[in-house]
Amino acid sequence: PISVVRLLSPSLSLSRGKKTMTWDEMNIIATLHPTDKTYGHMKIDEPKTPYYPEEEEIAGSSRNTDVAVDQLISRMGLLENIPGISNLFPSQNASEEEEEELSPEEKEKKRVFEQKRKMIYTEGKNLKLARELIAREEQEEQEDSD
Repeated sequence: PISVVRLLSPSLSLSRGKKTMTWDEMNIIATLHPTDKTYGHMKIDEPKTPYYPEEEEIAGSSRNTDVAVDQLISRMGLLENIPGISNLFPSQNASEEEEEELSPEEKEKKRVFEQKRKMIYTEGKNLKLARELIAREEQEEQEDSD
């Protein structure tokens, strides 16, 4: 194998000669820069989005966000007089009021639902406890068999 490499290598070097890269510049110009294509050099004719600063920004004054507590309480009192506004801001007593309006069957149904919901939330903890119990039982069985 060494002699074959020696025989082939001189002939390969002679046949290759010195190669240089040549560019077909006219082909490149025709394919990469056609006259009818802009390739991202488009001019945008649309006007910029208008921005109108607030009067306070123009004057250079900072915005005053402090509200007097008395004003806030009076405004909240006005909200209570608007019909239908209670649906937007549910009170904490709403659940108690709803329970008073429910019939005994609906109360029982709600109680059962809440119990099932609690069971679902504690299911992960119950599974963990079950695995621990199974592991303990297996350890006890192994100790008994030894």
